[in-house]
Amino acid sequence: MIVLAQNKEHNVIKRDGRVEPYSVDKLRKVLLWAADNQEALVEDILQAISIRINDKIKIEKLYDEVIQTVSNKISPLYPSYDTIARNLYLQKIYKEFYNIKRTDGDYPSYSSVVKKGISAGIYSAEVFSYFSGEELEILGSFIDQSRDSLFTYGGLVLFVDKYCKRYSKHKYLELPQHVYLRIAIQKYYKTTDENKLAKIAQTYDMISNHYYTEATPKMLNSGTKNAQLASCVLMTPADDAWSINHTGNNMGLFSKFSGGLSIDISHLRTIGSSVLGNNGQSSGKIPFIQFYEKVVCAYNQGSSRPGAAIIYFDWWDYESPELIMLKDAGGKDDQRARKLKYAIKWNRTLTRKFLNNEEVILFNPLETPELITAIGEEFDHWYEFYSNQPGIMKRKINARDLAFLIAKVRSETGNLYIYYKDNVDEQRMGETPVYSSNLCCEITIPSSPSMLKSQRLLSDFSNPTENILEQIITPGEIGLCNLCSVNLYKWYALSFEQKLALAMIIVRGMDNDIDYQFYPVKEGELANRSRRPVGIGVSNYANLLASQKLSWSSEGARQFTHELFEELTYCFLFASSILAKERGKYSTIGHSMWAKGLVPYALSLLPDNLRYPLKLDWNALRSHIMTYGVRFSYHFAIAPTQTSGLAISSTEGIDPITELFTVKSGTYDIPYLAPNLVQNRQYYENAFDIDNKDIIELAAIRQAFLDQSQSVSLYYKTTNSASEIINDIIYAESLGVKTLYYLHAAKSDTKDICESCSA
Repeated sequence: MIVLAQNKEHNVIKRDGRVEPYSVDKLRKVLLWAADNQEALVEDILQAISIRINDKIKIEKLYDEVIQTVSNKISPLYPSYDTIARNLYLQKIYKEFYNIKRTDGDYPSYSSVVKKGISAGIYSAEVFSYFSGEELEILGSFIDQSRDSLFTYGGLVLFVDKYCKRYSKHKYLELPQHVYLRIAIQKYYKTTDENKLAKIAQTYDMISNHYYTEATPKMLNSGTKNAQLASCVLMTPADDAWSINHTGNNMGLFSKFSGGLSIDISHLRTIGSSVLGNNGQSSGKIPFIQFYEKVVCAYNQGSSRPGAAIIYFDWWDYESPELIMLKDAGGKDDQRARKLKYAIKWNRTLTRKFLNNEEVILFNPLETPELITAIGEEFDHWYEFYSNQPGIMKRKINARDLAFLIAKVRSETGNLYIYYKDNVDEQRMGETPVYSSNLCCEITIPSSPSMLKSQRLLSDFSNPTENILEQIITPGEIGLCNLCSVNLYKWYALSFEQKLALAMIIVRGMDNDIDYQFYPVKEGELANRSRRPVGIGVSNYANLLASQKLSWSSEGARQFTHELFEELTYCFLFASSILAKERGKYSTIGHSMWAKGLVPYALSLLPDNLRYPLKLDWNALRSHIMTYGVRFSYHFAIAPTQTSGLAISSTEGIDPITELFTVKSGTYDIPYLAPNLVQNRQYYENAFDIDNKDIIELAAIRQAFLDQSQSVSLYYKTTNSASEIINDIIYAESLGVKTLYYLHAAKSDTKDICESCSA
């Protein structure tokens, strides 16, 4: 052992203000505990920290310097330092938040935490009023402090920073296990089930053991006042001033309560259209998009992150060339809205015109309403009809010029996502057409405009305080979806019976989330309670493939993916049908594909060469669904998991990894190692080395089992070839994929985090 000289000139200021000499031996003792007595690592850390210590250093600063020193040593060659840094960071937060030691093994009294949370206005008094003092103590007994050690260092720092509730910027109410317990409590606090506490315990166990993750709005809002839990909010304004402004108001309310927004502007008339009422001409879609941009910027998401929204529009829209360019770095600011995201609705007509090198005609939606809703042959009929219709607005452009413009913006910004309108509607399980997706391109549920039917003033002019404005509104639908993500690495290790049990725990909790959450806008509550859509996704797919030693290009990966998602879908659909037997099927099931005894695979557009034999008893499942229905109109949507997945050290959603090791800047420089790096190092494949054809084919195999969609990103070493980008778009369409998410370029990959959908 190296003996370090004690610098007697250096003193440490303790938390209570006392000054004492810096002691190498004391620090060595702490490090030996954190390093599980690995003396060589400890002496290495002590050597490195010696130059960071100065006289009268505060103990908090000293501890931070030690943590930073250790974290700087984390690398693919020395992953052991990650565990040491994690242990030191746990000791730090235990001491600073609640003055307890890592070795004590006890969290603070849960009753005291709840009391502090309510008095500080952080927790909802209503939620916790459903529990007696004795029950709160029982809830506290569910907490298992050892599960804090399931985090990596980077995951722990991210989790604490993002999800642990605090009084102020630096004063925390919660330790990590409090967050998981708060989420479980939210799901069952209103239930009259005599096994309520047991169900809370089951849910807490599954989340805290990282079998699945909840989406960021649930992590942030569960157990708090006005707990809005939906991740994705889909809205459609009608082509009138009231509806446009009503949508803006709804956007602000949902953004305030952490929802990620999607606006389908397909109905809005184009520039130059006549405007009834003032005999003027419409200024088109762009000013209203800029209005929505300002709303999103004004309403941040619960002060925890900026608001976020995406605009969906049709390729055949008269203004589509200008809409495609709205995020482009060039051009005048009054013709841009760069803080939003964009998705273009693509269909097979555009594909055919592109392949044949033909012109396409762009129309004013006000004059061609059937094009908004039609798909397939019906779309072709109306497209040809309006192409030959005189006296309406038309604009011609070569299909390849339009497609290459899409490719240009997609390659330069990573944005301009693709929504395959035909594929979505032809594989739709629900009873209502779907015309757009969400912020991260995995949700495909209906939305429709609300309409102002009438309004009148109920007035007593002698008493102005009694004046009431009454509005009669025909409510449309605001599509809401609650998300979670199954950790595939842990799922795969379970028995079939354990998988079904986990599925039941998840769907019961998600069903309660629909009933117990706060709805800032009533149209959202109406749609959510009747259709009851949820989005069950996955994380750790790349980790699982690597753990199975499967290359993304291999036949083995394709068959494995088929079997993995067949079982996942089967278990969750059976759980949904069992829940429907207990609680009733969702109310609008009557004209759906579920009512016909169909499942997503039956509607799949997957070609035969990518199909594999089904192994499970689907006849039994269909029979159960025919008898009892399903509880949810939609079940599966694979979100990116860019935050929640990283927090539990899983690979993001269904994405391949881009690096074995990354460092993210923040309060600390946080290193992240790819999960299971020691075992999987040689089997991980870099995303930019994987052929996009393989990514698309695996996405298509998964899509065959999903009733919604998935956040499918593509990766390019260079983006010099617009033809390559367009060919990938067309290939994905041909395989039945419903949406494409980001385009990543190797040299300038600056992906934004879609936290709203980070399940």
